[in-house]
Amino acid sequence: MLQLFGDVATELLIMNDGDEGLFKAYDMVEFMAPVFAGDYIEVEGSITEQGNTS
Repeated sequence: MLQLFGDVATELLIMNDGDEGLFKAYDMVEFMAPVFAGDYIEVEGSITEQGNTS
């Protein structure tokens, strides 16, 4: 499941500046219900803060 969040983060970073960049941390991951094989999963993400660490 966390792989999906990583994929969304990578996509957000590419949309933000055209590069994969560095995803530093998850602020919150909330699982609302169990996931079973064959389930349809929708993952959403947003950039709430952008810094300069390098």
